[in-house]
Amino acid sequence: MALAERTRPSSEDDGARFEALAALATDLAGQFALEPLLERILRHTMQLLDCDSGSICTVDELAGTYRKEVDLGVGCLSGQTFPLDEGVTGEVVRARRSVIFDEYAEVRGGHIAGAERASLHGVIGVPIRWGGSIIGSCVVFSRDPGRRFSEADATLVELFATHAAIAITNARLHALANQREREAAVLAERERVVREVLGLSQAAAPHTPVGPAASTAPRQRWRVLVVHESPLVRAGLVRLLTSLEPGIQVVGEAGDAAHALDSYTLLRPNVVVAHLDLPHIDGLQLTSYLRATDDQAAVVLLLRDLDDERVRGAARIGAVAFVEYDADPGELVRAVQAAARGESLVPTDILSRLAASADPQHGAEGPHLTPREQEVRALVERGMPDKRIAADLHISVRTVEKHVGAILRKTGALNRTMLAGRSVHPHTHAPL
Repeated sequence: MALAERTRPSSEDDGARFEALAALATDLAGQFALEPLLERILRHTMQLLDCDSGSICTVDELAGTYRKEVDLGVGCLSGQTFPLDEGVTGEVVRARRSVIFDEYAEVRGGHIAGAERASLHGVIGVPIRWGGSIIGSCVVFSRDPGRRFSEADATLVELFATHAAIAITNARLHALANQREREAAVLAERERVVREVLGLSQAAAPHTPVGPAASTAPRQRWRVLVVHESPLVRAGLVRLLTSLEPGIQVVGEAGDAAHALDSYTLLRPNVVVAHLDLPHIDGLQLTSYLRATDDQAAVVLLLRDLDDERVRGAARIGAVAFVEYDADPGELVRAVQAAARGESLVPTDILSRLAASADPQHGAEGPHLTPREQEVRALVERGMPDKRIAADLHISVRTVEKHVGAILRKTGALNRTMLAGRSVHPHTHAPL
């Protein structure tokens, strides 16, 4: 037998909604502490639905997880992180819309157990959206066996989810602004120290050329984003890069791939230096995401072993350099400099493996290339970009692109890196 759906008189509902929205406007004004804001938003939502239990979660689709930011009246799971294939939030993300259950027992992978689980009946979950993405969820539980949530209830909760999105985004932007302010202060101090050191060096070298023969043009600075899960290692990498090469400016740091992608979009660095073994999403996947976002993204990967199978995959995707942890510090600096100039430093045994992995489409004598294609190939193997090749050969960039496409097709190489791998000698690093 169907249970009756409880409703309220529209005037009462409208009045309560107005009061709740007015209170939310006051709450949100100038506030950036996330948890108290979300708690107040959730309490207003539960009050209007006449419920005493609910939660608000933030979602990280890239990492495949969600985090319970506020959990009231049930579960006591605030601060815990769960995979996105579980719970009401998982259902919301899968459906990409609001979901309604008559009984909590219908929810796959629900985290509430025991007698408390049995006390929950109707459930409504709505997505919290920002910029077309789901950044969270708002979930409300009913303990009344006779309660059935409706589409009207979903619309009401979605309205409050909009305010939750504002609170989450404001908190993130505020935190990011504070982080950028701290980073700017650190960079300013580093630059001051560098200028002092360079000033002392200049004073100690009286025979340094001055006047017309000395260049007065400002030196180009390369912007670098450092990505490593360990704050201690990140600090060491930042100090190493900026102390060995004043032309390198570390503009940001990130502890995981998700923050690295956000930082890349915001800062647009010339080079990303990342750990291959990042948590959740490793350096191979990060390289893939960055190259999909920007086909000019230059990624230098730090790794423990060049024999790691992911190295070949990263090179194929477009990582421009690989540096082992036991390498000389100067090797990392050289890799970053090469990457910033649009070149590459890939170990040639990796190149050879890439070349060997291509399907052999030609005989032992190799593919037949026209004289012009041979000229273009030689310049590609030297790491020259299409614009420079076009200028050197006095042809258009479009013509260069056509020749490069023909060369890749005839040689069976998947990309320029693999093409260069066919012409290098072992035990060296080949500039591409």
